[in-house]
Parts: sequence; C-alpha cells; structure tokens
Amino acid sequence: MTDDRAAVQQFRWDDVPDEVISPFITRKAIHTAGMTIVQLTYKRGALVPLHSHVHEQVTTLQAGSLRLEVDKQPFVLRPGESLYVPSNAPHLAEALEDSRATEVFVPARTDWLPATRS
Repeated sequence: MTDDRAAVQQFRWDDVPDEVISPFITRKAIHTAGMTIVQLTYKRGALVPLHSHVHEQVTTLQAGSLRLEVDKQPFVLRPGESLYVPSNAPHLAEALEDSRATEVFVPARTDWLPATRS
C-alpha cells in the first residue's frame, strides 16, 4: 500500500458531492424509512480506513474479495458471503481484487449530506 493511495482515501465520504468516493471506490445509495442499502464498487487495493458508526451494518460480497477487520479480528469475504458489523465496532476494509459489495445499514443512515443521497 502506498502512502499516496491511503491519503486520497482519508476524507469524510459525506463531504463528496457525487458517487465517486475516491479513484478507488464508487457508491450508489438507496434510502428507505428503515434502512439504507449501498452498492459499492472497489478497485483492487481500495482501502476504507478504520472507523466506526452508530448503525448496524451487514456487508455482502457479490464479486471479488475483501479483507475486513472488525474489532481487530480479520476476515476475508468471498462472493456470496456476508459479514455483520455491530454499531460502534471499529472496522476497516481493503479490496484484495476488484470487488463489488452491498451494505445494509439499520437504522437508515441519516448522517450523509443530501448531496450524496440518490
């Protein structure tokens, strides 16, 4: 991992006015009353730095492979596998290859800026 790549990805996703999170990650979010569903596309090497949030999250991988760490426990997700991330649990993700994942947040994410909602 290069420092340049990590630096590009070290900003608040909520501050990005379109669906391109970084040169490595894009997203499309669908908001409902009870949950938010997010489709993420990662290029190989994409890094989501260690963070936590107040929402429960389930990540399901459709393609590729993701290395995740939840509360310092490592996991590798393969297509068709899912991982539950409890609220307030520190976690990170790194794409081991080009990947596509769906994340479901409960309750619905209300902390994203309106410009990032689709």
